Amino acid sequence: MSYRVVIIGAGGRGRHWIRLTSAHDGFQPVAIVDPVEAVHQRVAEEYPDLGLQAFKSVEEAAENVEADIAVIAAISWHRRENGLAALDAGWHILVEKPFALSIDDAKAVVNKGKEKGLVVSAGQNYRFGRDVGTMQQLIANGDLGKVGHGVFVRHRKRYGGNTYQKDMPHNYLWEMGVHDLDMVRFTLGLKPLRVTGFSFLPPWGDFTRETTVSALYEFEEDVKVSYFGAWASHIPEFHWRIDGSEGSLRLTNGLECGKPEDGEWKGVEFPGEFGGDNALLNELAEAIQTGGETSTSGADNLWTIGMMDAVVKSTEAGGEPVSITEMIES
Repeated sequence: MSYRVVIIGAGGRGRHWIRLTSAHDGFQPVAIVDPVEAVHQRVAEEYPDLGLQAFKSVEEAAENVEADIAVIAAISWHRRENGLAALDAGWHILVEKPFALSIDDAKAVVNKGKEKGLVVSAGQNYRFGRDVGTMQQLIANGDLGKVGHGVFVRHRKRYGGNTYQKDMPHNYLWEMGVHDLDMVRFTLGLKPLRVTGFSFLPPWGDFTRETTVSALYEFEEDVKVSYFGAWASHIPEFHWRIDGSEGSLRLTNGLECGKPEDGEWKGVEFPGEFGGDNALLNELAEAIQTGGETSTSGADNLWTIGMMDAVVKSTEAGGEPVSITEMIES
């Protein structure tokens, strides 16, 4: 069976999904939704053989095209309205990160999906990279013993330019931190309970709103993770380290493991490939067929959204601790 797909938002990420679904045996893109006429023309020129219909709203598309799935890749502050409209059209949805820009918006979409009996999945594709997937497997298998703490640092040399992110509140948190924090949560296999932190703007770069995040997360089993992420860094850097009673893992330019008896870092062999974006599509198809959920379901992704929204609330409260659990369960 081939699922008919509407791509909502045909910018860079939207066209990525056009390419991906058109190359996948189980999916067939049939239409795009984008308010900009020039985008319609560009897609028609880039994909002349697909015969994609083009519409300016989800409601217009729903009235004129038969479809099964919507991939939502429009600008992130339209996540709630696009998600609810697509679900009202009777379409299963795969939503680009961030799944929503607040826990309340995320809950609204998840609850609508449950009401309609439709699959709601988040595009957290970093989980399906072999580095992160291997870290998760090693920790789940107990290779590190009892995990105690972790440190995650990412500096990116990226500026606002003419993008919508330039003036977006807490832009690093929602646009890049969403990947980082979902990786942290997935790798540990634990629920985040509480955070103390700030999202702020340093005195350089061309952004007008918060580009830097510093936070301490508390997880189940008394595990703590120190997190730092920033745009507009002069020299890029990435570092994700986890320490346990039986050893340490770190992901920098590659994945390494250190054991007490070795006293040094050693490279880690990968058990196999983990699928990348195609894994998101494969899981989506299986969930639709079985009536189940994807591993990146909207319900599961509430915890990732909660990790970010709690930093926003902690920032607004002057760095006071915020309970993620209460946000999710209220």
